[in-house]
Amino acid sequence: MLPAHCLRRVFDLLVAVVCSSAALCAAQGIPASDAAGGKRAIALVLPFYAPELGAAAEAVRQGVETANRVSGGRYAIQLWHTDASPARVVQAYESAIVAGARAVIGPMTRAGVAALARGGVAREGPPVVALNQPDAEVTLPPRFFAFGLALDAEARVVARLVWRQGLRTVAVVGTQTPLARRSTAAFVDEWLRLGGNLTEIYEVPQEADLVALRDRIAAKPAEAVFMAADPGRAAALRPYLGNQALIFSTSQVNSSGTARVGALDLAGVRFVEMPWLLRPDDRAVAAYPRPPGLGGDLERLFALGIDAFRIAAALAEGTRSAEIDGVTGRIRLAPPNSITREPHAATFRAGVAVPLE
Repeated sequence: MLPAHCLRRVFDLLVAVVCSSAALCAAQGIPASDAAGGKRAIALVLPFYAPELGAAAEAVRQGVETANRVSGGRYAIQLWHTDASPARVVQAYESAIVAGARAVIGPMTRAGVAALARGGVAREGPPVVALNQPDAEVTLPPRFFAFGLALDAEARVVARLVWRQGLRTVAVVGTQTPLARRSTAAFVDEWLRLGGNLTEIYEVPQEADLVALRDRIAAKPAEAVFMAADPGRAAALRPYLGNQALIFSTSQVNSSGTARVGALDLAGVRFVEMPWLLRPDDRAVAAYPRPPGLGGDLERLFALGIDAFRIAAALAEGTRSAEIDGVTGRIRLAPPNSITREPHAATFRAGVAVPLE
């Protein structure tokens, strides 16, 4: 008798190959008509079975399928359900290859991306559009693209934005959360690579004396301040950063929890944001219908699904170098597996996020 995990592996592969039965396809999550071979397939390897990630996976799926419909329904979308464990991610990827996928979208977690990048990807297999960044020490194999909404990637975009505005001396103010620390590290790394100067890096504890922070910043004047904090904490910090320097941040300050009053406190802060939320009437954005009932971070993930599909479809058709006017920003593909996303510059005015020209 085979162990349970072996039986599950055999079942996955059988479903992938002979998924012409509606019952089997429904159990695995693959539409029977799609798996039957009428269209080229794009596989989604997403953590539908992970309680904390199921809603996020569903938002991405909706975005992918919306983009596919808008493009004329050229692809069959195959769903491969995982529980986000690295082993299950690799297993689902292998099943998607057996099923003939032309491209794979996913996984979503850093651990899953790292597991696939470290040895689970077939060298001659279909291109992979992973929806997160692996750890820094993980080298991406050929045909493996990391695309997502990571704040540390946005922090690098902000550093380049500050540099293009001719500012050369920056102070960095961040909180002690993991997200803020990653953003701070990424901004500093990119800023120093560009040749910029740092006056000081201030890590602010929750109960810090903000008057003392104000005095320290005033003692070392800077042309700009990069702030890494969630909306509530950013609104509390802003009055103590002075009015002599321009304040910059990532889209973290415009998250779903940013109430209008908090945004009023953040007036003038410059950040980067996806066109999906910033320019809903632009032709490139308005082409995609918005889902009912999605808001906040789930709406961002819906937009991520739209652009992930467009990238995967381009790669499946043999494209290796391209620019896409995406709903999450300007996307650039370059050989061998480089992908960058440039969100738009924005600021808060009268409590509302507005684009900066």
